[in-house]
Amino acid sequence: MMPKLKVGDLVQYGMFNYESVEEDTMVQALITGFYDQESGERLTGDYRTHDTVVEASVVSNYGRTRVMLHDLKLLSPVENKPC
Repeated sequence: MMPKLKVGDLVQYGMFNYESVEEDTMVQALITGFYDQESGERLTGDYRTHDTVVEASVVSNYGRTRVMLHDLKLLSPVENKPC
């Protein structure tokens, strides 16, 4: 079972590398939001309550992109501690 991902989580995913066709480049990124894959609509609240295919918007040193949730591996969850 995949963990519940949140905005601000640090994740990892494989990005196709045109220079090395045999291997994906592993990218670390921060989640910035969740979107309906078909309509492109930004999802608010708990994305798991939506009956749709969900993508995560991520930002990394390669820029911004959207990645399917099943392609993401959680590296470090965001901590929401009060100041």
